[in-house]
Amino acid sequence: MAAIVDLKNGRVVPPPLHPLSRRSYFQVPWAFPMTPPLAYRLNSRLLVANICEYRSAHNCGAHYFVMGDDGLKLVFRVLEK
Repeated sequence: MAAIVDLKNGRVVPPPLHPLSRRSYFQVPWAFPMTPPLAYRLNSRLLVANICEYRSAHNCGAHYFVMGDDGLKLVFRVLEK
């Protein structure tokens, strides 16, 4: 499991849940077979996660999340074929 921590205020944000399985997108280690697994900038609310949504390596690719008041929200994904 993973957690996101805001270093400015100490707020801990749980990882986003997949809408169908209700499990975390960021289940370690099988969700992160690609490198680099995460891309972000300190001055941005965008997080790009190169992940697979399921254990059998389905729906793998770049998943774009935006941080809001309710945590990370998936806004776009580019899946490998």
